[in-house]
Amino acid sequence: MKQIRLTVGLLLCTIFLFAQETTDWSDFYFEVDDLNEKAFVDLAKDKLKNSQFVMVGEQHGIQEVAEVTDVFYQLGQPEGYRYL
Repeated sequence: MKQIRLTVGLLLCTIFLFAQETTDWSDFYFEVDDLNEKAFVDLAKDKLKNSQFVMVGEQHGIQEVAEVTDVFYQLGQPEGYRYL
């Protein structure tokens, strides 16, 4: 099965960056083999519940971006997300 890598910090978390400080990106990195894994679903639901927007960064032509976007949309609908 394809391994899908997500940078959750860039997708779901608000990050404050200040000059002269470094950020440990490993705190915002999440790797799953399946987007239906409980750990990912629970984290995504929690972040969606406490967010107003989701931003998805992509490289053009990557099929998995559509799959990730669909998962966020499906999980977000109960929290009031209605638009892509």
